[in-house]
Amino acid sequence: MDSLEKNVSLPAIITLGVVSGLLKMGTGYLRYLIEALVDAGLPLPKAAVTALAAFPADFATGVSMFIVIPLFFLALNKVSHQLHWNWYQQYQ
Repeated sequence: MDSLEKNVSLPAIITLGVVSGLLKMGTGYLRYLIEALVDAGLPLPKAAVTALAAFPADFATGVSMFIVIPLFFLALNKVSHQLHWNWYQQYQ
């Protein structure tokens, strides 16, 4: 984990997970809103309510991303460190 401490801080990884989860929630809501507007031809207020009805699935996915993305990054960092594969240095 030495390479992680030198290049990426733990708060940055957690922030990445939170931001990606929030983006997933937001884009999921927009997707359902656009589908209701375009495909179903609903007016905006009804389309907003329809999109909100489908939001719990996006909320669950977003919350799981809060947890999974930081854990995946830490696991990938550990494996790459053991294999001496510094995948993140090629982007610096």
